[in-house]
Amino acid sequence: MHWLVIGGTSESVEAAAYLTSKGTRVTVSVATDMGAALYDDFSVKLWVGYLNREQFTERMLAEKITHVLDASHPFAVEVTRTVKAVCQALGLAYFRYTRRDAMAEAPLMPEIYRVADGREAARWINRLPGHAALLTGVKTLDIYRDYVIDFQQRCYARVLDNEASKARCREMFEDENHWQAKMPPFDVEANRRFLRDSQAKILVTKDSGAAGGLPEKLEAARLEGVVVILIRRPEERDILESLDRLEFVFGKRNMTDFSKVSGMPRLMIGGTQSGCGKTTVTAAVLQALTARGMKLAPYKCGPDYIDPMFHRRITGAPSINLDSVFLEPEKMRQLFAFHMRKKDMALVEGVMGYYDGQADSDRGSSYHVAAITKTPAVLVVRPEGTALSAAAMIQGFKGFRKDSMIRGVIFNGIREGMYDFYRKLVEVETGLKVYGFLPKDLKVSLESRHLGLVTAVEQERLSDKLEMLGGLAEKYLDLDGLITLANGAEPMENAGFFDKIAPVGHVRLAVAMDEAFCFYYEDNLEMLRRLGVEIFPFSPIKDSHLPENIQGIYLGGGYPELHVRRLSENETMKEELRRAALKGIPIIGECGGYMYLSEGIQAGDSGGRDIGCDGNKIWPMTGIVPGICRMTKKLGPFGYVTGTCRKDSFIGRAGESFLAHEFHYSEMDGGAADFVLVKSNGRRWSGGMAGRNIYAAYPHLYFCANPEIAVNFVRAMAEIKRNQEEDGDSML
Repeated sequence: MHWLVIGGTSESVEAAAYLTSKGTRVTVSVATDMGAALYDDFSVKLWVGYLNREQFTERMLAEKITHVLDASHPFAVEVTRTVKAVCQALGLAYFRYTRRDAMAEAPLMPEIYRVADGREAARWINRLPGHAALLTGVKTLDIYRDYVIDFQQRCYARVLDNEASKARCREMFEDENHWQAKMPPFDVEANRRFLRDSQAKILVTKDSGAAGGLPEKLEAARLEGVVVILIRRPEERDILESLDRLEFVFGKRNMTDFSKVSGMPRLMIGGTQSGCGKTTVTAAVLQALTARGMKLAPYKCGPDYIDPMFHRRITGAPSINLDSVFLEPEKMRQLFAFHMRKKDMALVEGVMGYYDGQADSDRGSSYHVAAITKTPAVLVVRPEGTALSAAAMIQGFKGFRKDSMIRGVIFNGIREGMYDFYRKLVEVETGLKVYGFLPKDLKVSLESRHLGLVTAVEQERLSDKLEMLGGLAEKYLDLDGLITLANGAEPMENAGFFDKIAPVGHVRLAVAMDEAFCFYYEDNLEMLRRLGVEIFPFSPIKDSHLPENIQGIYLGGGYPELHVRRLSENETMKEELRRAALKGIPIIGECGGYMYLSEGIQAGDSGGRDIGCDGNKIWPMTGIVPGICRMTKKLGPFGYVTGTCRKDSFIGRAGESFLAHEFHYSEMDGGAADFVLVKSNGRRWSGGMAGRNIYAAYPHLYFCANPEIAVNFVRAMAEIKRNQEEDGDSML
């Protein structure tokens, strides 16, 4: 073997040392003499200087390179792109060794918004109050100068102390007090000083990993109470995050074996029934393992929006819905594997009781998901009020299906003095291992409302509650045992569903994201991104205007009834939405979004977060679709539905069907009836509006189950873009 290491980083030094320790021939490619100095202690051959594709090709052939380990900086996308192309052309084995995502390195997390690039970061700066501290490098300052409103007053930068960087800052900033030139390393206190010097309320930085100082930046932000806008690293495949994984390479003739199969440590937290404490236990385990520095991939069984918000708040990673009603098994396994990339472990929160699925079947249940993904499950049990019956109940769950995937038990809500009694009883009678318990502690209970838990952003003292839960997990749960159980999961094919999706247009989509509209499947947004959509968040509550130069609008579900006064009184936003609809801009309004598109909302007893809100009053909304939305005291149509279009629209032709989900405590009085909706039990009703450019209805769409809807949506947006370009009308 002759390995080429693409270097210049601390990770590449580690990689070169590892490979040479195996007696392997190693060459290192670096761009500068400074980078070359990193390898003075190693007997490796060096290529020094910037190389283009032709030069890499020539040298790899001349030196008979067999394997390439790309350990360049995660944001050095050009060299990575070049090297991967050369490897593909020459048929060489390529691996990417990159910095670990250091989100979990800080013991506690600040409030974090993940964005794709500097432009999206700038848009978030415009939405958030206060000064912004820019720790993104001198090369990107022009992006913030061009896109941040009041850049000269609001933005402060820290750059490397060299003449080129300082000259650039003098060009960018009118006031020299708005930038600092310093040399690393930057510890927590140095970062705190910069935040205080700039009086920052926002910190913008790249996800450059532990080696790039991200944990110190996150901790400084947390201590100073500063919001973080984190620019995601460019998405890459073939990632190695620990060099010991290279052990798979040595001795293997077929290098593709390594890239296709992964152990994918994973675990499910299931429960005997709703209310047994699955969410509390899941939150406790996520918090404790995140505090240990683990990088977790959270998942939720079924069509749930609220629990994933808690997962994301704890881990910093989006929580993914695993739904075996919406998805056939192979597609769900692919989605699972896609989101497991670059993670230490997956934790799946179950739904309802372990076997409770669609109607009277186990389809869509926690068990169904665990069986399809071969994920070991731990059952959360509240045993109080029982003795031997607790073991009988657990044995019943364990044996109800041939391989239930249940491998252990966690007790919830018991007194500490009763734990040993229940543990011994269950382990002896069922053969299942007990992984600890959580005591009843009202101080960490999570608030509820009519659609489930109060969302993460609304929970009072949530950070304190989560910290307490993590402490309880460390004290009372066998976390090491749970990790071992997860590591024992069967290997899974590492083929990602989204890898097969190609763009059908390059368009801009405004997505409502605030307290009123926050229910979105993460994979819906990922699907749209893969199809070529650039997402621009906005707030119908707080913003006066829609994002500029958009070709589509997406209004998800949420709690508009809690914010009716502010939604109603934001006349400029309502008017711009009406103008957008008249111009033919494709609009999706799901559930809460449907309510906002209606003529008005009567909030009733569920309203009232807004000061001065009269629940009996019909608060005028956009009036884009007919009907008055009235909140009810009982749950409306609930569960999975098959919708059939009665007329042509941008989401489908008349007669075409789609699978969706409903969950709401309201009804639309006088609304349209453009869809026939049917549940699996045969119940049938009509509702919603399918206009030329409008989807407005209670059912929540899931694009991975209905990819043609997402494609149609993007194509409709692309048509609008063509019209805008022809007419010279890029603004609403």
